[in-house]
Amino acid sequence: MLDALKMILTDAPLNDVLRSVALLIDAHSEGMLCTIYLLDEEGLRLRFAAGPKLPDAYRVATDGVHIGPEVGSCGAAAYLRKPVFVADVMTHPHFAGFRDLLVQAGLRAVWSSPIISHDGKVLGTFGMYSRAVRLPSPAEMQLIDYAGRIAGIAIERDRSQSALTFALEKIKKSEAELRQIVDVIPQAIVVMTPDGKAICANRATIEYTGLSLDEVRADDFRSRVFHPEDLQRLLEQRRRTLSTPVRSKTSIELWGKTASTVGF
Repeated sequence: MLDALKMILTDAPLNDVLRSVALLIDAHSEGMLCTIYLLDEEGLRLRFAAGPKLPDAYRVATDGVHIGPEVGSCGAAAYLRKPVFVADVMTHPHFAGFRDLLVQAGLRAVWSSPIISHDGKVLGTFGMYSRAVRLPSPAEMQLIDYAGRIAGIAIERDRSQSALTFALEKIKKSEAELRQIVDVIPQAIVVMTPDGKAICANRATIEYTGLSLDEVRADDFRSRVFHPEDLQRLLEQRRRTLSTPVRSKTSIELWGKTASTVGF
C-alpha cells in the first residue's frame, strides 16, 4: 500500500492510483481478481475504475450498473452501505444477470465493500472475485478494508482538487462578469486593497483622468487627479472606513468617498 500512498502524495492520476491498488491486492491474493468502481455524481450508477485482470466482457457488462439491494455484490454494497460477501454466485439471486459471464471467467465468489468518504458519503466499491466457492478469511476482510481506505483517500483527493478547480473557474467567471458590470457604471470607480493599492479601475476612471490602468495602479496616481487638500481628506476618510471590520480585503473608491465592498 506504500506505493499507492506515494502516488497519492505525488498527485498521480486517480486511475493510475486505483490500478496500482488493484494490482497490489491481486499480487498478494492468489486466484483473486480485484475491482474498484466509482459511484457517479447522481449516486445511482457504478462506473468501472480499475480491475486489471477483470475480463473485458464482464467489465463492459457491469460498467454503469444501477446500484440496489439485490444488484450483484458491489451494487448491493454501495446501496446498503455495508460489505456484501457472496460465497457462490451460481446460487445467489443477485447475480442472475451476470451468471454466464462469471462462469466464462471462472469466478465463483464475490466480496464487496463500500468505499466511504470521511464525511460518510459512498464514493464507490472495492471488490474481490474468487475462483473458489467460499467466504473471505479474516485476513482477506482486513485486506479489503485496507485497500478500500487507500482507494478512498485517492478518490477524495482527486475530487477535492476537481472541486477546487471548478470553484476557481467559477470565481474567475464571476470576477469577469463583475468587472464588466463595474466597467459600464458612469461613475469613476477604483478597486483597491486595504492599504490603498489600486488593483483595478473602470472605464469611467480611465476616461475621466486620462491615465492608463498602469498609471492608476501606481502609488502616486491620486496626486495626479486630486487637489492636495481633497487628497488628505480622502485618505483620512478611507482610513476610518477600513478600520471597521469587513468581510473583504478590497474596497471600491469613488471620487469623494470610500465604500467597503465584498467585490473582486
